[in-house]
Amino acid sequence: GMCVDTVRPGPSAIRQAGRGGFAARPVAEGGIVLPLPLLHVNRTLLDMRALRPDPEFEGRLLKGKDVVGRQLLLNYCYGHKDSSVLLLPYSTGSANINHAPTGDGANVKLRWHVPTSTSTEGEEDEEEEKGVGAFHHPEWLDLDASDIFTKMKTGLLMELVATRPIDEGEELLLDYGKDWSDAWNEHVRDWPSKGPHGYGNPEKNRPYGYPHELNEDKFSPVKTHAEQTGEEDEDDGGYPYPPNVATACFYNAVDEGHPLSPNALRRRIPVDPSDPSRGIVTAIEIPWDGEGMGELSHPTLRPCRIVSREERVNDRDERNVQGRSVSFETTELVYTALMKPWEGDIPDDERHVVYDMPRDGIALVDRSYSSDQHLGGAFRQEIGVPDGVFPEAWKDLA
Repeated sequence: GMCVDTVRPGPSAIRQAGRGGFAARPVAEGGIVLPLPLLHVNRTLLDMRALRPDPEFEGRLLKGKDVVGRQLLLNYCYGHKDSSVLLLPYSTGSANINHAPTGDGANVKLRWHVPTSTSTEGEEDEEEEKGVGAFHHPEWLDLDASDIFTKMKTGLLMELVATRPIDEGEELLLDYGKDWSDAWNEHVRDWPSKGPHGYGNPEKNRPYGYPHELNEDKFSPVKTHAEQTGEEDEDDGGYPYPPNVATACFYNAVDEGHPLSPNALRRRIPVDPSDPSRGIVTAIEIPWDGEGMGELSHPTLRPCRIVSREERVNDRDERNVQGRSVSFETTELVYTALMKPWEGDIPDDERHVVYDMPRDGIALVDRSYSSDQHLGGAFRQEIGVPDGVFPEAWKDLA
């Protein structure tokens, strides 16, 4: 076996790098800092494609053919520009190893697993065969890329080794290669003009909004569906939410564990008042009940449409202020929301509407495939494996 407790995470000394990996103990030059078992991945599997709304199901998205970006996972893979083979390390701490900013400050490098043999010449090392050596298949390095993708199990192992003596607590830095550096420098250069969406046209750079920041504001009213789909209007709170933001509600659909409230009302309504041919459904109007709705936790959070908002008087009181009787009212905003089905838990012929819902029953969330990692201008580039280490047989894109 090989130790994987040699790297500990911590705040990187590199500006804006986030977290980094640090040596948990001294490592001699040439010593193994971290073994890197690898998952081989076809580069095309990380392509992100354009999405379009499903006309048959509100809120569902269909995948198109046009490639519009690449998944975040690419940033954590090893690879080569001339190959469709990507290698994802999954050992503890491997994702924390940052790029050496100057290119010459690296203190670790990549190599393929080197067997440690204690046997005499001509004899097999049984310990190597039973241990790490049984995991690594060096013959795969001579296969074509297409043959690598036929392997249904992992079978490759690289090692991160020290290029010089490393002290305990020293940050571990790897040279990601010229292609990575060029891509990063281009990304930094173009950021002021293209922005997070990757467009040069300012009209397309609609602002991205972080839902957690919007949720911290408990005093501003949640916008209704009509307000979210409208244009700028000072009367309803300014611009709609950023395009990535959607409303969600805490709601447990009716089942054996959560029976329908006895105060719920049922009535028959048309699916579309403007098109009678679409049929009739049952609208179930349910009063908000903190206990009946279930815990305010992620499993009960579902997409919803805010239908309306109103101010409700909770309490009236009179107080004596400087000898005068003054009336006070305590009010709060309550909402009516249409719950959207989640994995078929609401029948197709029903519409669940919850009314008197407080602000705490609503959360603003990212729409599907619209978080900041899906922005068109997000940086995406694999970590480069240098020529001489990356197998020539895998270079199917050269």
